[in-house]
Amino acid sequence: MRETDDKTLLKRFYRHGDDDALAAFVSRHRAWAVTKARDYYPEEAEDVVQTSILRLMDSTPTNGEVANPLGWWSVIISTAAMDALRKTMRRRRREQESLRLGEPVEEPDVAESVGHTRLLDAVFGEIEALEDQFRGPLLKRYFEGLSYREIAETLDCRPGTVASRLSRGIARLRDALARKGILELSSEELEGEETMPDVSKGNREFAARWRDVWIVHHSEGACGLGHISARLESDGTVSVHKRLDIPLDSAFAGAPESAETRLWFETDLVLTDAENFLWRTFRSAEGATPRAAAMMAERDMTYDEEVVFRPTKAGELSIKAKRGEPTLAEKGKGDGPIVPDAFVELYACARPRDRETDWPVRVLAFHRDLEGRHWGMLPLSGRYVGRKGPPTGLNHAYEVRLPDYIGRSFSIWASDDGSFIGFGDEQESYVAAEDEATARAFIAAQRSQ
Repeated sequence: MRETDDKTLLKRFYRHGDDDALAAFVSRHRAWAVTKARDYYPEEAEDVVQTSILRLMDSTPTNGEVANPLGWWSVIISTAAMDALRKTMRRRRREQESLRLGEPVEEPDVAESVGHTRLLDAVFGEIEALEDQFRGPLLKRYFEGLSYREIAETLDCRPGTVASRLSRGIARLRDALARKGILELSSEELEGEETMPDVSKGNREFAARWRDVWIVHHSEGACGLGHISARLESDGTVSVHKRLDIPLDSAFAGAPESAETRLWFETDLVLTDAENFLWRTFRSAEGATPRAAAMMAERDMTYDEEVVFRPTKAGELSIKAKRGEPTLAEKGKGDGPIVPDAFVELYACARPRDRETDWPVRVLAFHRDLEGRHWGMLPLSGRYVGRKGPPTGLNHAYEVRLPDYIGRSFSIWASDDGSFIGFGDEQESYVAAEDEATARAFIAAQRSQ
């Protein structure tokens, strides 16, 4: 089978440095890659593919294996296209600003970045001068992104001890920098917790990470705009809202949410413990404009439903639906937390970066027909599969494997601080944008071909 051959070629490259194997894989699928890149950013398709090949080479999957080679490369291509668009937008903004001011177009001054590098060198120098008991926790917390619990396990001490050492270490670092007149660090730049972390701290970090994330969705024949927002409520819970609008008319060139032939999806989640992904309410609603509804009915599908799930004390889910009582198959089967399908990427981005251990998860998912959506528990397995070398482009990768009878797996990429970069497979992808303007520009670029 060709898919098996692809896996073997990448394994030979990643495990044994066989450049010919990678060249064979790239040659076999280069036309597919260019088409994929052209779907995302037609103006720079060839350059996007070249960048994606470099990132493909620079990835380091666990044991040299990739479960879905084309899915893996597809997400790399989509994020490379987004990065290319960002660079183009920044260059055009500089050019427009220079023309407005009547000044020649120049590349940005490097003085600011040089100053930033010197500042980082000073901070690292002062951290290195600290005693071991303070230096270790600081580096692991603020430069490796480990949680209090992970630091405690690494240093073989209690989380309360970690919190105390961080607080004292930060105070010493701040005093040292202030004495040298280097910088007065603000609480937003480097703040420690003086008390042992609790659920509310994890919830605050989760709400901050997902406060305002714009996403572009792409699948064959459809390109949509998504947005995730999160906020910390007064009771300490986190409310997460996700919206996705997908025009079905490939010729439509306006805002996705205003298309006359459009599907939309809206989900809300109330998390009580974000770190362990415990929640008390999940709402999933969807709809279609009249034109889109008629189009999907021809395919024996309907889009008109709203359903609310709530965990019960018995470990099951209570269900309230707009269109009758839906059936939930396989109640309680499998291991791991229950994660609604719309939020799998949020869960994965926060998983430990441990290449040796799979993490099980039960995904609350559905299939559909003219009767509506039929929900069930889908047992999945995910794993952290590697890190890209340089701190640019794609960083940390996870793979989630669906059951064999479904036959799909997809990759999820996150930055060093756990922020979402992109996820998908060879059939569809979701990629994070820098802001709303970038997301809309990316969609416009895809529709300009």
